[in-house]
Amino acid sequence: MTAVEWIDRYVHEIGQHLPAKMRADVQMELHSLLMDALEQRATAGQREPDEEMVLELLREFGQPEKVAMRYIPSRPLIGAELYPYFIAVLTVVLALNVAVYLLALLAGLVWRQPDNVAALVWETLANLIQTFLMNLGLVGLIFAILERVLPEKGEKASDWNPRSLPAITDPGRINRTSLVGGVIFNLIMIVILNFFPQWIGLVDLAGEEWGIVPLLAPEFAVHIPWLTALWGLEAALKLVVVSQRRWQRPARWAEFGLSLLAVFVLYRLITGGPLLIVPALTALIKVVLGLVLVIGSLEALGQLYRLLTRRPFVPWRVVNGRLLSR
Repeated sequence: MTAVEWIDRYVHEIGQHLPAKMRADVQMELHSLLMDALEQRATAGQREPDEEMVLELLREFGQPEKVAMRYIPSRPLIGAELYPYFIAVLTVVLALNVAVYLLALLAGLVWRQPDNVAALVWETLANLIQTFLMNLGLVGLIFAILERVLPEKGEKASDWNPRSLPAITDPGRINRTSLVGGVIFNLIMIVILNFFPQWIGLVDLAGEEWGIVPLLAPEFAVHIPWLTALWGLEAALKLVVVSQRRWQRPARWAEFGLSLLAVFVLYRLITGGPLLIVPALTALIKVVLGLVLVIGSLEALGQLYRLLTRRPFVPWRVVNGRLLSR
C-alpha cells in the first residue's frame, strides 16, 4: 500500500469520530499536515517516502480517536467522546416531541374547535417544553451512566499500530451514533412499555388540564414480555459492538438471530388480538406492521447471505449521484 493510501485511511478514520459540521475542514487540514510532514522526512532522509516511513509518522501522530478528541471540547458530565452522540439523540427526541405535539395541536384545532386558539397554542407549547425537559433529563442521565460504564476507547499510544487502520470501505466499521442512539431508544421503550404504558395514547387538550387518553388494548399486554426481550437483547448487542469498536462475525450472527426474533414478534403482533382500543387504528397498525414484516424478512435473508458468502451484498452503487446496477 502506498504512503498516500495509509494517510487517506488515517484521516478518514479520524473523521469518523468528529461532528459532521467540522469533519471536512479537519480532514483537509490533517491530510495537508501529514503530507507536508512526510515530504520533510523524505527530504531529510534523502529517499522516497515508503510504507515504513509513513507508518512511523502516523504512529507518532497518535491513535485516530485520541487525535479527533483534541478537536472536541470536553464536557464535565458527558465527555467529548459521547457528546456528539448525545446531541444526535437529543435532536431526534426533540423532533419526535415537536411532531407529536404539532399533531395534537392540529387535532385539537380541527376536532375540538376551541374558542380561544391562542390559549390552546400556548398550552401546547408549554406541554412540549415540559416533555422535552423531562426527556432531556432522562437522556442526559443515561448518557452520564454510559460515560462511566463503557470501557475506555483505544489502546495506549505505544500499543497502537497504524496497520490496524480499517479500509475506508471496511464493512466491519461501526456507526457509533446509530448504535448508541439505538441503545437509548431501546431503553426508553422498555421503560415506557413496562412502567408507563398509559403514556402511549392521544393528548387530550379539551379540559382545563391536559391529559393522555391511553390507546393500548388490554390484549396488548401479552406482547410486552416479547418486546422487552427483543429490545433488551438488541441494546446489549449494540453495547458489545460499541465496546469492540467494530462488527465482528459472532456479533453479525447475533444480529441475524435478533432479526429472526423481530420477525417472530411482528408475526405475533399481526396475528394476535387487538393492539389498540380503536378497531380502525388496530387494522391500520397491522397493515403497517405487515409491511415492516416483509422488509424485515428480506433484511434477514440479506444478512444470512452476507454471513454465508463472507462478503457484503451491495445490489447497487452510487456514482456521481447516479444509481448504477452492479
